[in-house]
Amino acid sequence: MKVSVFQDYFSPLGIEYNLEWPTLAKCLTHFRPSKSKKQQKTWSPSIFRSPVNHLTNGSWSRDDIDTPQKRSKANSYEVSCLVFDYDDGQNISNYVLSIMEKTDWNFAFHTTSSATLQDQRWRLIFPLERPIDGFVWSEGVKEPALALWRMLGLLGTPDMGALVDAARIYSLPYQTAYTCSEMRTNGKNLDVSFNEQVFKEFEIVHTQRTVQKAKAYLRSYLTSIYKHPSHVCDKEYSKNLLVACTTSRRVVAERLNARIVGDKVTKWPCPDCGKSDATYYYLTAGTRAFCSHQNNCGWTGTVYELAKQWDVLP
Repeated sequence: MKVSVFQDYFSPLGIEYNLEWPTLAKCLTHFRPSKSKKQQKTWSPSIFRSPVNHLTNGSWSRDDIDTPQKRSKANSYEVSCLVFDYDDGQNISNYVLSIMEKTDWNFAFHTTSSATLQDQRWRLIFPLERPIDGFVWSEGVKEPALALWRMLGLLGTPDMGALVDAARIYSLPYQTAYTCSEMRTNGKNLDVSFNEQVFKEFEIVHTQRTVQKAKAYLRSYLTSIYKHPSHVCDKEYSKNLLVACTTSRRVVAERLNARIVGDKVTKWPCPDCGKSDATYYYLTAGTRAFCSHQNNCGWTGTVYELAKQWDVLP
C-alpha cells in the first residue's frame, strides 16, 4: 500500500513508502509528541509521478513513471486510502467507533491536533482493495464516498474538498489535550469500485486527439454510471478505455500470454493468419496491432478489435 510522507505542510516533495496495512495503521494511530501545525509531519494516500503529457512521440520510459515528483493534482498517480476528514463536531469519537465495531472493514481512526473534548475532530481512514488512478479519483469518488458515509449512519458531511483532492495531505497524529484512536487490521479492505470496471488504473496521454476524445468519454461515463449501472458492458467504454489506459493494454497482453519486452508485446496469435508472431506497443496511446511474421498476412487492427476477437477484453 503506497503512501507519501512529507517533512511538513510546505514540503513539495515527499518520501514514498510501500507498507502493509497493519504497519500503516499503526503509524496512523500513534500520537507523536505535540508540535505546532507548521512543524508537523504530513502524509498523503497518493503517490506522485510526472504527468504523462510530458511525453514525446506518445510514449515514455518506465524511469519517468517510477520517479517520485512534486505533490500536485496533475502528478497524482494513484490513491491507496479513502480519508474522511471531519471537523464539525456532531459525530463524537465513541459514536463513530461503535459504528465501526459493527462492520468488518479495516480502518484507522484518530483525533486531529485541533480536537478537544467539546469540539471533536477526527479522521477515519479506509485502506482500498486496489489503488485508484488520481484522475479517476478526483472525477468519480464523491458519490461512492457519500454513499458509504450515509450507509454508516454518520451525521453531517466530511470535508468534501479534501476527499476529492487526490493531492491532499494530512498531518500525522500528534498529542493534544484530547486524543482517541482505534484500528482494525484483520478485516477486509474497502472496495470503492461501486461502478465495477470504471475504477481501473489508467494513464491519460493528453498529446493525441484520439486520447482527448477517450478522456472526455470516460469523464462523462463516470458521472452517468450511477444512473445506468448496466453501462459497464458498454462497447464504447471498452474501446475508449483501451485507447486511454496503459494498464488495460497490458492486461490484454497478459491474457494473450504474449511476450512483453519493454513496451513491446509480441508472440501472440494474429487474428487473421493465426501465426504467433504479431505485435503491438502497449505504452503508446491509440496504438495499432499488426501481424509481424515474415511474409505476413498484412493484418492490422486496434487493440480493442484484437481483444474482442480473442475474448480478452479487460
